[in-house]
Amino acid sequence: MALIEVLSGTASKITSAIAIFLIGMIIGRILGRILTLVLIEYEAERFLKKIGGASAAFFFGALISYIVYFITILITLNQFGIRNITAISVSSIIVIVIFVSAILGTRDLIQNVLAYFAQKINLKKGDIVQFSNKKGVILKRDFVKVKLKTKEGDIMILPNSGLSEINIKKIKTL
Repeated sequence: MALIEVLSGTASKITSAIAIFLIGMIIGRILGRILTLVLIEYEAERFLKKIGGASAAFFFGALISYIVYFITILITLNQFGIRNITAISVSSIIVIVIFVSAILGTRDLIQNVLAYFAQKINLKKGDIVQFSNKKGVILKRDFVKVKLKTKEGDIMILPNSGLSEINIKKIKTL
């Protein structure tokens, strides 16, 4: 009889922990998407700079989702009676994983910014360049990319880190 009560209590804890976890993940996803849509809808993009090639709206939406996920995991662990040191340890591991993911996600950004400063050729808006049997006019240049328009009218976006690989040459400065 006592075994049945213990099992039903454990089953109840597991069921409620799973429910809390699933609901928390759904809420995190929904809040992230809502924030992204709100930032895009109200054209907050104009005021927020680009972050690593991904728009700021998507970045902040994902950030909110991850914060809700983190809180959900803590509440789920609390449901099992896991508190204090264990929760802090698990939380620390999760924060480390998110931090490493963020660093790996910005790897291309870092490479492009470093390539911008390391380039031997000074490219600016209006320059006419040649690369891979194509000619084009530079429309925009920033720390991450070069946007140009080819003779055929195509718009090309080239990452700064790839400019040395395609052997781009300046033909004329306007």
